[in-house]
Amino acid sequence: ASRRAGVKVVVHTIHNVYEQFQNKNWKDRLSSWRRKIAYGKYDHIFAVDDEVRDWTIRCQLVMSNHISTITNGIDFKRLKIPKNKISLRRKFGWQESKYILINIGSLTEQKNQHMLIKAMRLVKDEGIKSHLFIVGDGLLKKTLSEEINRLGVSDCVTLLGFRSDIPQLLKASDLFIFPSLWEGLPIVLLEALAIKVPLIASDIPIHRKILNNGRFGWLTQIALPQDIAKMILKVFYSKDEAISKATDAQQMVYHNFSS
Repeated sequence: ASRRAGVKVVVHTIHNVYEQFQNKNWKDRLSSWRRKIAYGKYDHIFAVDDEVRDWTIRCQLVMSNHISTITNGIDFKRLKIPKNKISLRRKFGWQESKYILINIGSLTEQKNQHMLIKAMRLVKDEGIKSHLFIVGDGLLKKTLSEEINRLGVSDCVTLLGFRSDIPQLLKASDLFIFPSLWEGLPIVLLEALAIKVPLIASDIPIHRKILNNGRFGWLTQIALPQDIAKMILKVFYSKDEAISKATDAQQMVYHNFSS
């Protein structure tokens, strides 16, 4: 369409990787073939991170001279929230005394919220007064809602659906938790760090890179809900360390990812 409209240079941006799900069946192979054909029609491809660029080349979707990296940035001005945590919690109707966890992302297999919900069952069993809010919409909304009811955690896990007030929700929270199976360069993770929210993320390459192998937040295994629950409890009982990591992380994001 762009060519027909007379556009002389057409580029495309690749935001994500999913190498562990590549070529599992004929549908995946067909999808890869279609992407390769589509990418070849662009004058140049841009990746949001070197990990994404390397994956794209490794999967032979583009030639190395046809793709470059332009790192995602975030707008710090958008993240300046005048209200404090207590006033925001009152606005949202959240209990001030509870330990608030937040997850933000599409309700899809990639974001792995079903494992997080199972982990909250274990956290609840430990007697921790906490509440997880999952922000986003997607194909798994009904499945996740049924899982919440089946596990008996409707009193401590809430699906908030799509929201436009992400910075405010982050600032009102005690912990951002992001157990994705794969990512490109997740903007919401950078925004959480920029707002100085302590963070747990899945131990995958891009998260290790951003968090400097745990210096700026905690990395967790995600194969079992026990792994995630154990890490939530660790951070809950390490509030001073959490604040220290979050403070260092905010400075790191400001210097490396400001748009």
